[in-house]
Amino acid sequence: IRASRYAAIGDGFFSTQITKVGERAWRFRNKDRLSTIRFDRADELMVDFARSSGVLGQSWEQGSLYVALDPAVPEATVALQPRNNSAAVRPYLTDSRWVVRSLSIANGNIAFDCEGYGEGEMRWQVGKPGDWRIEVSGASDESAITAVARANASGVLAVDAGFGQGRVVHVRMTRMSQNEFGLNDD
Repeated sequence: IRASRYAAIGDGFFSTQITKVGERAWRFRNKDRLSTIRFDRADELMVDFARSSGVLGQSWEQGSLYVALDPAVPEATVALQPRNNSAAVRPYLTDSRWVVRSLSIANGNIAFDCEGYGEGEMRWQVGKPGDWRIEVSGASDESAITAVARANASGVLAVDAGFGQGRVVHVRMTRMSQNEFGLNDD
């Protein structure tokens, strides 16, 4: 992480305005580079993606729910619902070593930009096992690097986008057969 980004995350801690917009729902404005919201004593809750916007994903650690916000979206809405393993309505990021932003999920594709240093490892919850075509562009003089990755039995897809080392790369992931989220190959 660049020092300037780290400082902007700290600035966002103080500048973020939080407004309750409904039952278990909040809007986050003026967040600068603040990109993670923690809800304590929330291991029985999860993001309600149908009522949320500007959310990359979620994960749980020691009784807390961590919600990753998209840094490219200036205003995010986070709505929560009781935790149910089958309740997610779309794929979501569970963790990443690199900064992920500009998430788009449409027409059978998951697309985003990311950048960082070291390994570009990230994991996505994609619903069920299966093969995904991963295309990474912008990392070198080549037009794109393409690989196939397999989501495990729990529906976790591990991806390494670490081809750009300090450069922004664009990643497009396409399920090679239809899944429960309604995503399929173009």
